[in-house]
Amino acid sequence: MLEELEIGWMENLEKVWPNNQIADEEPLPELIEFRLECCKKIRYVLPLSMSKRLQRLKKLKIDNCELVEEIFEPQLPVSPERFPSSSVAQAENVITLKFPQLTKLSLRDLPNLKSFYHGTHTISFPSLKKGLKVCDCDKVKVLFASNFPETSGNKQQENLIQLPLFCLDKESFINLEEFSFGATETVDGMKEIWHAYGPGHNMKEYFPALKAVELKVHIKDMAQSYLKSLPNLECLKVRIYGYGGPGVGGDDEHEHELNPSSSLALLADRSRSTELSLDRVKELRYLWKDREGIFQNNIGDHGFINLVKLDVYGCRGMVKLVTPSVAKSMLLVHLQQMNISWCYNLEEIIDADGEGEVVKAESICFPKLKHLELSTLKKLESFSSSGNYTFQFPSLQTVQLNDCPNMKMFSPADPSTPSCFKVIFGRKERYSSNSLNKTVQEMLKLEEAY
Repeated sequence: MLEELEIGWMENLEKVWPNNQIADEEPLPELIEFRLECCKKIRYVLPLSMSKRLQRLKKLKIDNCELVEEIFEPQLPVSPERFPSSSVAQAENVITLKFPQLTKLSLRDLPNLKSFYHGTHTISFPSLKKGLKVCDCDKVKVLFASNFPETSGNKQQENLIQLPLFCLDKESFINLEEFSFGATETVDGMKEIWHAYGPGHNMKEYFPALKAVELKVHIKDMAQSYLKSLPNLECLKVRIYGYGGPGVGGDDEHEHELNPSSSLALLADRSRSTELSLDRVKELRYLWKDREGIFQNNIGDHGFINLVKLDVYGCRGMVKLVTPSVAKSMLLVHLQQMNISWCYNLEEIIDADGEGEVVKAESICFPKLKHLELSTLKKLESFSSSGNYTFQFPSLQTVQLNDCPNMKMFSPADPSTPSCFKVIFGRKERYSSNSLNKTVQEMLKLEEAY
C-alpha cells in the first residue's frame, strides 16, 4: 500500500485528484505522508471528499505552489452519507475536518492561499504538538478564528468577514504546544493572528497547551497590529529579517527607513522566556542604543528581561553590540546562549567607550551565560577593548571562536570564569582551567603558527 506520496515540479498539473474519480473504496487509505511542491497551476490541493480518506496521514507539506487558494476544494452538493461522523461530521451545516494522526503540517510560499477550506467548517488536529508551520502566505488575513460564520460561497461576504486560515472549535488544537508563523518579506495582508467571531472567545481557551510561538517577521512589520493578538506565553522566539534577508533583494533604497518599534516591548511583555534572532538586518548599528538600535531606552523596564538566547547574523552595519549599561541591565541577566556571526564591521561586543557614558572601573556579570560563539567577524578585536571593565562568566561552559582574524585577546582584564570550560578555535578545542585570556591567546598563537 502507498504510504508516502510526493508530487513536485509539474508546471502543467491542475488537479492532484479529480473529483469525479473519488470512489467509495477509499483510495490511499494507508497514506502517511503527502508533499506537494512547485506545482504552478494547482488552485485546490485535494477535493473535500478526500478528507475522510486521510485518517492515517501524519505529515502534510504544501510548498511553493503560487496559485493554491485552499487546501480542500468544495464538492457540491455535499452528501451526508459520504461523510460519516467518524471523519467529517455535519451539524447545522458545519463540516468538521478531522486528521487524528497528523503531527506535522507545513504551508510555505503560498502567496494566494486564503483558507484551509472556504465553507463553514471547523478543523481538528488532536495529535499536532510542535509541527505547525505557516510561512510566506501573503493573503492570509486571519490565522486562527472561532465560530466562523456561514458565507455560502458569497465572495463579497467573505471579503467583509475575512476568511481565516483555520476555523476552530475548542478541540481543534487541544494539544498544540508550539507553532511557527511569519514571513521573510513584509506581510501586507495579515490583520490578526487570532479573531473570535463569537463573544468571549479567548485564544488561550482554544490553545490550552500552547507554550511557545516562533515568529518570523520583517523589520518593516514590527509595528503591525496583528502582533497584539498574541497571548501570554512561556516562550516567544522572534526572528527579525532585514532588507538583506531571505527573499529580499538586498538593495539599499530603504536603509534609511528603519524605525525601531516599541512593538518589541509588546512582544517581550508577553513572554517569560524569549529567544531573539536578527537575520541580516543590515540597517542596525547597535542592538540597543538611542535612536539607532532595535531596543530603545523609551522601552523602559520592559526590554527582553528574560532573554535566554540571542542570535545576531549578517548585520553588516553593526559596529558594537551593546553599551556597558545595557550589558549590566536586566536585558542580559538570564542570557544562556549568545551567537554572533557574519557581522563584518563588528569591532567589539561591549562598547569600550560607552557612547557618552561615564566610564569607571567596574565588573559586568553574565550570570547564566553558558555558550558564547563569535564567528566570521572580520574586524572583531576583542569582547571589549576597555581595561575599565572586568567580566564575570560564572556559568560559562563553551567559548567558540571562528574566523576572527583581528582578534588578539578576549579582553584587557582577565575574565572570571568557572574552574573548567572549553574553548573551540576553528577545528581545535581545549579544556582549560586557566584564564580565558591566556587560553585564547595560546590558541591564537597556535593558529598563526599553523
